[in-house]
Amino acid sequence: MLFITHDLAVVASVCERVLVMYGGRVVEAGPVGEVFRHPQHRYTQGLLAASDLDRYDDPETGRDPAAGRRPLPTIPGSVPPAGSFPDGCVFRTRCRYADPACEELPPWVWTGHPGHGHACVHPVGDPDLVPRERSSPAPDAEAGR
Repeated sequence: MLFITHDLAVVASVCERVLVMYGGRVVEAGPVGEVFRHPQHRYTQGLLAASDLDRYDDPETGRDPAAGRRPLPTIPGSVPPAGSFPDGCVFRTRCRYADPACEELPPWVWTGHPGHGHACVHPVGDPDLVPRERSSPAPDAEAGR
């Protein structure tokens, strides 16, 4: 069965595998638990941070008492209009780690966990990366590509 949703809580409760897509491209795929616990693509990381999956840990109330009602973070930038996604990494105009290497289509990389892979040249956990300042535009962002 194929199930399409933006609700990560539903994905976590009813699916075994997940494909994370951005701009019509699969950016990460694998077993739900592995992808949600160890995201590798920056878009997956942003989606999970912007979800409330970690707020429902108390089995009695369904709420994490320490979480309170804090606002959820958002993914910076705007989604490009349909048909106007950039060449290369489709997420690069919104990614704080984008650099000129992201102007090329990233290869699919297997993580080492069976069935878990991603298309990101700067995956989460890469110790050599330093994020750009939020005010610095991603490559070609000002050109609208």
